[in-house]
Amino acid sequence: MQTSVSKNKGNSLRWPLRLLILVALAIQLPHTVESITRDLQMEAAPTFVIFSSVMVDLWIIVFAFVLYYIFELTVRYQQLLKITTHSKLNLGFYTDEPEEIMAIFKNRNE
Repeated sequence: MQTSVSKNKGNSLRWPLRLLILVALAIQLPHTVESITRDLQMEAAPTFVIFSSVMVDLWIIVFAFVLYYIFELTVRYQQLLKITTHSKLNLGFYTDEPEEIMAIFKNRNE
């Protein structure tokens, strides 16, 4: 088992990345809303076509919000603890105090 501690790169770039993500969402959201309203006004199209078109437009925004949520969960931690097991499984823990987690794994190993 190998352990290493590295600096969380997202933590040092969190404010520019937050700004970039929020600007991108602010630009994309009006286009998506316009596209959804246009899709809902199609009268000649079958219901399935309208529904799938609306879902594709919503998927883009939902995906962006999920990525932003994951970013916010991991960006607040300053360090990343990487653990590689004997079976080549790579685990990453975002934490402020990696020594505590390392001690838990070392005590369990012994």
